[in-house]
Amino acid sequence: LEKAQSTLGAQFEKLTADVVSAKYEANQNSKYLSTLRGYFTKLNEELDFPKLVNLYLPILHTMLLIWKSSDSYNTSSRLVVLVREICNSIIEQARKFVSGPALFRLMEDDNINDAVQILHTTVEVCSKFKVAFAACQELSLTNLPDDRKWGANNDIMFSRLDLFVERCEDILDFTKIVLEFSKLEKVHIGGTKGKSLT
Repeated sequence: LEKAQSTLGAQFEKLTADVVSAKYEANQNSKYLSTLRGYFTKLNEELDFPKLVNLYLPILHTMLLIWKSSDSYNTSSRLVVLVREICNSIIEQARKFVSGPALFRLMEDDNINDAVQILHTTVEVCSKFKVAFAACQELSLTNLPDDRKWGANNDIMFSRLDLFVERCEDILDFTKIVLEFSKLEKVHIGGTKGKSLT
C-alpha cells in the first residue's frame, strides 16, 4: 500500500498496531486469569455451601495480585465484571442450598427451626463475601499506588447479591413469624369475624 501511495496505508498500519496490542492484552489477561480457574471451579462445584466462605479470601487475594501485576487487567470496569460474576456464582450456589420448595416442606413438616437455620446460613455466607471484599479493598487502598486502587462502586458490583440477601432476610423474617405462631396451641382472632377466622 505504501508503494502504491494508497491513502489506506496509514489506516491499515494503525489497524495492525491495534490488533497486535489487543493480542498482547488478551494473552496477558488469559495468563493472569488462569490463576483463578481452580478457585472458580471450586466455587461453582462446592457441594457444602457454608464452605464457600473459605474460598473468598484466596480468590480476592489472587485478584488483588493480578490487579497489581497486570498491565491490562486493572481497570474498574473489569473489576466490576469479575466481582459480579463471582456474586452470580455465589447466588447460584445459594439457590441450590436454600430452595423454596424444600423450605416450605420443612415448614409443613414442623421443622421450622431447620428452615430458619438454612436461611440464616445463606444470608451469612453471602454477606461474608462483601466483608472479604472490603478487607481486600482496604489492602488495595493502603498498599497500592493511587492509579491501582480498587475504587469501583460497590453498589454496582453487589447490587444483585444485595437483592438476593434482602429477599432471603424477608423470607427469614416470615419464617421466624411462622415459628412464633407455631408455638401457640390455638390462635384466637378477635373482632366481628374472629370466630370464622379462628
